[in-house]
Amino acid sequence: MNWVLASFIMFFSSAVLYLVVRKSSLLKTPTQLNNLAMFSLPLLIYFIIGTTTKQNYFLPLTQLFIIIIASVFFSYLGNVFSLKSIELAPNAGYSLVISKSYVVFTTLVAVTIFNARLTLKSAFAIGLIVFFSALIVKYPVFQDHSPRLFV
Repeated sequence: MNWVLASFIMFFSSAVLYLVVRKSSLLKTPTQLNNLAMFSLPLLIYFIIGTTTKQNYFLPLTQLFIIIIASVFFSYLGNVFSLKSIELAPNAGYSLVISKSYVVFTTLVAVTIFNARLTLKSAFAIGLIVFFSALIVKYPVFQDHSPRLFV
């Protein structure tokens, strides 16, 4: 599988996930339960895959420390605020447009720290994403007239 196919699969799954989370929040499911499901179910699946394929889970202490910091401060807290913004936004897409704007930061860090290549075409595409994201957030024309996916 190449990165483009993996990205399309991630795109589809993320869209479905956020729609289900929005529906769950409309049904008044507590954010804590959504968060628990988003972490515990994948943990169970990864545990089953890991044990059936006999993976070695040994990590040096420094790597374990980095993973713990990343999971608690960035993944968990990011997920809590993402779920809260989806719950509070008039349309789940608005909060996601803002939160997914990290493409700019990620690109700049990848270029400066990892010496990743940034072509003019890629920079232009990122600029378009940011421009239209800002346009959607500033002028939510479908806010009151959007079709209801889940009734």
